[in-house]
Order: sequence, then C-alpha cells, then structure tokens
Amino acid sequence: MPPKQPIDDDEHDYTNEPLPALGNARHHRANELEIRRIEIELRDHFAKTRLWKYEKVLGSGFFGTAILVGNKTRRFNSNYRRLVVKRAITDPGETELRNEINWLTRLRGAEHIVAIVASRDDAAVDPAAVAPREPLFARLFRSGNSGQVRKSRDPRRIDDELNLRGLAGYPVLVLEYLENGTFARLIDRTTQHQTHLPNRLLWSIFLCLTRACVGMAYPMNREGGRRNLPEVFPAEGGPPGDLMHRYLHAGNVVFGDVDSTSQEHALIPIAKFIDFGAAFESPEGTGPGFNIYDISILMLAIITKTRTPNFNEQCIYRDIWTEATEILPEGNGANYPNLDDDLRWLLARCFAIDDQDRPTLQQLLTEVENAVRTKTAGTFPFAQAPLETDAAIKTFLQNLVYNADVEANGANALEVAPQDEHMGPPFRRLRQLVRRGWNRMEESLTQGLQLDQSAHYFRLD
Repeated sequence: MPPKQPIDDDEHDYTNEPLPALGNARHHRANELEIRRIEIELRDHFAKTRLWKYEKVLGSGFFGTAILVGNKTRRFNSNYRRLVVKRAITDPGETELRNEINWLTRLRGAEHIVAIVASRDDAAVDPAAVAPREPLFARLFRSGNSGQVRKSRDPRRIDDELNLRGLAGYPVLVLEYLENGTFARLIDRTTQHQTHLPNRLLWSIFLCLTRACVGMAYPMNREGGRRNLPEVFPAEGGPPGDLMHRYLHAGNVVFGDVDSTSQEHALIPIAKFIDFGAAFESPEGTGPGFNIYDISILMLAIITKTRTPNFNEQCIYRDIWTEATEILPEGNGANYPNLDDDLRWLLARCFAIDDQDRPTLQQLLTEVENAVRTKTAGTFPFAQAPLETDAAIKTFLQNLVYNADVEANGANALEVAPQDEHMGPPFRRLRQLVRRGWNRMEESLTQGLQLDQSAHYFRLD
C-alpha cells in the first residue's frame, strides 16, 4: 500500500470579496456562500490549533461540507493520522447532522460502521467572551488521576486538541478518515480495466456488509476511544432493533485499511458504512430485512459493475421466485461465468419475492462467515484458481483500490424518500422505495457532480 502522506490544499481560491452579513439567519440562503463561509471559518480555526492542521476540502453538497485535517506532530510518520470534520450548511442539514451524531454514538464500537471520533453541539457562544482555559497539556490529564494522561484516541482529548468549543453555535461531527475509496470508485475501476472481482474478495465484502447490518440491529454503544469489535449476535439473544440506514448505495460504503491483527482483514481491507444522516428506526420490524435488501443490491452492483444494477426482472431459480435475474442462467448469468454458484444462490434468496425464502440476518451471517473461512483458491475450478490466490487478490487490490485514480463523479446523490413513506405495508413497500431510490440516483449521476471521492462523508441530495 502507498505510504500515508499529508495533503496540501492549494486548489481552493478564497477570494478577498467580503461575504454578505448573516444578520439574524443561521445560514446564508445561497448554499455556495454558506459553504464558503464555513470553509473559511474552519480553515482559520485550524490554523490556530497547535496539533491539527487543515489539509483540504473533501467536498460540499446541498446539506453539508466536510474537510480533512491532519496531525501536525506526525507529519512524516507512518502513523500519520487524519480526521474528517463535518458541518451543515442548512437548517435541514443541521437536523440530519444531529441525527447522524445520535446514531453513530449509539453504534460506536461496531467495526464495520464509520467511527465517530468526537462531536459537539453547543449553544451559540462568543469564543472571545469565554474565560481562558488551562493549558492544553494540563487538560490532557484526567481530573482526579494525577499523572494519568488521556489516551490519544479519547474523544475528550480530541475535542480539546481540535478546540471544538471554538466552533460553538453549530453542530460539528468528527469522524475517522477511510482512505481507500468508495464502492462506487471500485465499480468504475473494474469497468475501466474490464475485470471482475475475485470470488474470495466478493465474499469478504459481503461479510463486511453483513456485519455492519448486525451492528445496526444490535447497537454496541461502547465508550469512545475503545477498540472497535466485529459485529456478532449477542450471546444473551434478544430481538434485533429496527434501524434502517435508508441511504445505502455504492457511494456510502468506503474501504479502510488492512489489519494484520485481524483474521478477516489481514489480506482484504475493511469496508464500512458511512452517512447516517437519514437513518431511521422503523416501527414495523422491517429494519434488518430492509438493510439486507440494500446490501444485496450493493453486491449486485459490484458483480455487474454498475452503480445502478437491474433488479426489476423476476424469474424462477431453484424453485423460488427471485429478482436476482441479472446474475442467473435465466437472465444474463452467462456474463458472469466465474461467479461462485454458492454466492449466486445466496443472492437469489436475498432477492426472493416470498419472505419465507429469504435468509434471516443470522442465517446470512452464518453462511457468509463460513464461506470466508473455508473457501480457498483450491475451492474453485482449475482454470479459475490462479485468480483466487492471496497473491492475485493482493495485486488486484493494489491496482484497483490502493493505486486507484481519484473518482471524478460523485455517487452520493441518492434522494431519500420521506420517513412517512417507510411506514406503509412492510417489506414489499420498502422494496419499492429502494428501487425508486436507485432509479433517482441513476438520474442524479447523469448530472456529472465533480467531487473528490472522499466527498461521500456527507449527503448531496
């Protein structure tokens, strides 16, 4: 993998033309003015902090803007750390950002969900009127525990180092930075290189997506600063929660890094859900099923190498009616001759028309875990096996994930249906809403939004 290096931002032109006064409003009515105001504010703010440096604007949308900051003291260190700072640019954007802060706090500790590092939502305060605080070094020690320094990833320490108090008056969210691009970028790269993902990589990705769904069904709500854990079903059992992401598409799943200490991610980088601004808890017990359908669409998108896959046609496959026709012999299955038949069959069941034919979340986790654990290069036909070796997968990742060009077109443009639309008849109605959302995303993509691939830390609808 390429070394992590700081980024210098010289691409944004901050003109000397003064901004109009806000008056009694919280935001400029023109989004471009509000984006410029926030970017200037954040750039000036981090110029005054001792340990963190403003690096670049990741991107801006209709609801928010996000910037990248890096640790000044580790500028040329292999452990150089970056964080994403999000701010809203409209009143509805503030509502969504607060919703995201709420859910990411409750989901904290889940390994396959983007980690909230810190957040702040103070009332309007004039920083100049606040009494001076004790030196930063002194504040890094826990009160009542002389000599014990707060850990570097303690949210309270990050809050102090970033001086989030100085941004009072608006909600602010700080997230981990995931450096290896979105699913959308991977889809574009596989299309460009006219290649398909190895089956072992597909199974590993499916496991990431499934674990994230488990994390949403059973929120960990762990204390900040602690190590994230793989999402599993609780030993004590209990019914799953009904949290629905509602904005899950190829632009909202991002690859992180490999982890030599992890059995599942020593070879293949972790993938995580981002953007929980539209997350919603269904009152009808449909959350897990809705999320499974969403991740099945993501898997279909990666296999077919299109951000908006076709799942509108129905067929009978192994005695069940399913919408996975595109990858089945009854449809265009011949276009995917190397696709593992076990994965093909599992997706056919995930897209089954009859609820009884679909796997539960626990059944899905068990099947995908078993495939990741047991399938090796030798599992596949002789001619296909060389593409499934560890070495072949490493080369694939190096060329199409780690060394991939920066994505030009934003994929994060899915328009989410209003919450009340998710309260109709359970799963069939939800399936219709998902299909509508993916069709809207396809229309939005034709507009050619010019964004850095990392802009998917915020919504653009």
